[in-house]
Amino acid sequence: MAHLKCKDGDLALVIYDTPGSQQNIGKVVQVLGPARMVIRTQMIGWRIKPLFPTPWGVTQLNGSIGVEVVDWDSCIFHEDEWLMPLRPLPPEAIWRDLQVQIDQGLLELGAFTGN
Repeated sequence: MAHLKCKDGDLALVIYDTPGSQQNIGKVVQVLGPARMVIRTQMIGWRIKPLFPTPWGVTQLNGSIGVEVVDWDSCIFHEDEWLMPLRPLPPEAIWRDLQVQIDQGLLELGAFTGN
């Protein structure tokens, strides 16, 4: 299976959806594995449940668009490529970013030459 952006249990931001279902973009979903092929797009996807029970644009196999409130029982899948996982950064990445910001601030003040 190709490299997947999300993993089972992740929260993810919807960054793309099929034409007619763009109202889903920007919504946060929880993903549930295992990942599998989404028939209508032939892309790997996850079973999803939006974080909040709001109307969700659903593209049917025949291409028609419906709107429903989605939960786990709905068995709606969303393409992994169209999701951005929302995970906390590991501590070392946080410290590295903080150090870069501190160094930049010192450079701007002329207190650090960067050598």
